[in-house]
Amino acid sequence: MVLLAHELGLGYAALKKISKVLGIPALHLKAYQRHDKRVTAAEIERGLESLHRTREQVRQAYADPDVAELLKEDAEAVINISVSFDGTWQKRGFTSHYGIGVCIDILTGLVIDYEILSSYCHACALKGNAKQEQKITEEEYDSWRQTHSDCARNFAGSSKAMEQESAKRMWARRKSLSTAKKVKRHQQEMQEGPTYGAGMD
Repeated sequence: MVLLAHELGLGYAALKKISKVLGIPALHLKAYQRHDKRVTAAEIERGLESLHRTREQVRQAYADPDVAELLKEDAEAVINISVSFDGTWQKRGFTSHYGIGVCIDILTGLVIDYEILSSYCHACALKGNAKQEQKITEEEYDSWRQTHSDCARNFAGSSKAMEQESAKRMWARRKSLSTAKKVKRHQQEMQEGPTYGAGMD
């Protein structure tokens, strides 16, 4: 049932209504949250595996003789590809709390990277409301904030700015990965030692 809610983009309240219509007992909120975390983790892992397969397909699509030789020497070598970028939101009007940017390979039309931005965390909202209603003290709220490591909010700007920010994060990630690979390759060359005077008498 929790997986069904995920596939339909629904939450706990909607799942309770579905259970009522079907005439079956609804999951307790704590049980739903426990299963929700497991389903979310499994879906993220499945998404990453799919993304890895997609990237391998793109690399093979660009494998002309020169690139093929490069990949033969280094399977993780950085290659140049042509991409486009697009962004979208959960709802229209630049009022959405959630946005996503995608990087699309032009040759194959496959998505090779994405970045999801969220300006909302339900757990933070609940605790914030509890503090405003004086159900918890300021000290209790601060103590909770320090231990709240899985906050869903990863962006503090406007909804309109999400598209630009997601592109910046993806391109920074690609640049960082490319630099790391170049450094690793340079270190390997240094360890192998120089080849000065090769072929000389």
